[in-house]
Amino acid sequence: MISLILLCGASLGTSTPLIPPTPSAPPRPSPVVWRQPGDAHAPDSADAASSAPARVSQEDARLAEARAKLLAKKEPVVRAGAKICAQVNNVDAVVLLLSVLEETAGRGSGYLSPPHYRDVAWESLIAITEPYARERVRLELDDKRAARYRSRVLAELARLEAEADAAAGTPIRSPGGYLAAIKRRLADDPELAAQIDAYQGQYPDDTPAELAGRIWADRAGSPGARPPSRPTNSVD
Repeated sequence: MISLILLCGASLGTSTPLIPPTPSAPPRPSPVVWRQPGDAHAPDSADAASSAPARVSQEDARLAEARAKLLAKKEPVVRAGAKICAQVNNVDAVVLLLSVLEETAGRGSGYLSPPHYRDVAWESLIAITEPYARERVRLELDDKRAARYRSRVLAELARLEAEADAAAGTPIRSPGGYLAAIKRRLADDPELAAQIDAYQGQYPDDTPAELAGRIWADRAGSPGARPPSRPTNSVD
């Protein structure tokens, strides 16, 4: 039937079909969510970086140039790459600088030392001004700081447990291996992780050793509580 109508339209000399196509609905704009209590410019949520405005392709090309320069051997070239990141001044630039900041292993003969690369990256990170990018820096540094603190608490708890085992007569042929085994087990204990967070919230000024001492004393001395379980066998 539709074909017949179209043919009739063509025979009448019309240039368009008698039944026009149904117009498509206009695209709906994506909502923009702003989280800015107390500050008209800075985001305050953990997903702030992910909702940052899209970057243009020209900036992406500049970051590709920055990445190549940050991998160079000569310091002036590396600094030029870091400076480009500061000029681009967005979340992608921060991610690139943070990847340099995380380097610990050397790149090989003729390259700068990892601390040198980290210093150059840090100088550009603190020059970032775009709110979403600065929030990304803050979140990354907070996460790293928390992870480092927790790792030190676990190391101290492992030491306290190993000392208690040795005092109880447990044969320990390799102290380093024994400590590492205890720390790995403690790191996999979700109950202990929650306890560390709770104690840190209650005693925010404690050093890792002080916090570990509190946890150890409470787990070892409280009624019904006991210290973390110990390995059944010694570790070589």
